[in-house]
Amino acid sequence: MMLKKLFFMITILFLFVLTANSNVLKGLVEYVTDGDTINVKSEDKIYVIRLYGIDAPEKNQPYGNKVTTFLKDKLESKQVTINYSSKDRYGRIIGKVYYDGIYINELLIKIGGAWHYKQYSNDVDLNTAEQSAKKNRLGIWNQELVIPPWEWRKGKRNK
Repeated sequence: MMLKKLFFMITILFLFVLTANSNVLKGLVEYVTDGDTINVKSEDKIYVIRLYGIDAPEKNQPYGNKVTTFLKDKLESKQVTINYSSKDRYGRIIGKVYYDGIYINELLIKIGGAWHYKQYSNDVDLNTAEQSAKKNRLGIWNQELVIPPWEWRKGKRNK
């Protein structure tokens, strides 16, 4: 009997630890800012969500407008679920976005619409999706010169 109680307590503690670092937000996508940032309304509050583990082209970068349009068509006015555990330095929620059972962050990488942002993510699925998109020369990978957004932004700051 004592062993059962101990096992039960360990199981509860384990489940608590698993869920303690993760939050869920459900809401309606009000606006897509760009290829990796959306605004979600939940309980009469607007949350700015930065998609975890990806970096999409800037609007003035090749494919930037295409990715933004794709995300708008896919998500605006739709109910989404966001799993998150942190915020960035700008106060945006860093989240994994799901719509209709689809992991949107991964989808954007799979279609060649974003880079896996390895500086902030070691997600194996995102990495695999990027390797596949590169191999198949999809989206951003179908260009002669591929400049990641973090390099693009750095170049814009130096001018």
